[in-house]
Amino acid sequence: MHRAETAFAGLLVLLALVLFQQALQLPIGWTSSGPGSGFFPFWLTIGVAFHAVLILVRTVRAPAPPGPERDQAIIINPLL
Repeated sequence: MHRAETAFAGLLVLLALVLFQQALQLPIGWTSSGPGSGFFPFWLTIGVAFHAVLILVRTVRAPAPPGPERDQAIIINPLL
C-alpha cells in the first residue's frame, strides 16, 4: 500500500502539471462575461497538485509497515 500511494501521488502530480500547462494556454483572467475559460482548470490543477504533494510527502515520511501490510492480510486471509 505504501508503494501504491507513493506511485499514485506521483502520477497525480504529473497529471496536474500537464493539465496546468494546458490551462495556461486559455485565458485565466476576468472577461466581460465572467472568468476566462482557463480560470477553473487553472485553480483545480493547483488544488490537485497541492494535495498530491501532501499525499506524497506523507507517504514518503511514514515508516514502512513491517511484514505484510495489514490491508493485504485482511483481503488474502479470508480467501485461504
